[in-house]
Amino acid sequence: MEGCARLSAIALAALTLGCADGPLVPGQDASAPFRTDRLAYEASVSDGMIRLEVTVTYTNRSGEARYIARCTQESLAFSLEKHVSNGWVHAYSQACPRVFLPPIRVPPGRSHTETAVILGFRSGDPDPDFETPVPGAYRLVSWVYRSWNVEHGGELLPEEARVSNPFEIRGPE
Repeated sequence: MEGCARLSAIALAALTLGCADGPLVPGQDASAPFRTDRLAYEASVSDGMIRLEVTVTYTNRSGEARYIARCTQESLAFSLEKHVSNGWVHAYSQACPRVFLPPIRVPPGRSHTETAVILGFRSGDPDPDFETPVPGAYRLVSWVYRSWNVEHGGELLPEEARVSNPFEIRGPE
């Protein structure tokens, strides 16, 4: 019996090691309004700054236009949340110098694809920073509006209508 237990332990260890390079998150969530092009991304560090790019596609499944806020003319507005034992917590906010730029209009049944450039310092450095150790499971949260008015902004959709599928960020601690 002891031999079987030892063999089981070895088999379990081998399976665990074999899966170590796989993503921390399950397959694509087809119901997420934003979908990433991959399930895992590798962050790099240069001069103390963490950098990665995540390509996301927003699909408007409603019967009316939706509006995605822009941070700059080149970037949608977004933040990242990290999955921890008690759920999703804020982990990163981009430096967003402008507010109320014309949003990205996505007609009903259409999609919009964009690459989110994530640049940040480790926690404690000047903004923008990662507020938790970098490696882990994340989701992107954007600002998507039901309606848009240049003077007053718009009606923000609930969070579940503004998030991506979970994805893994690998890289620096």
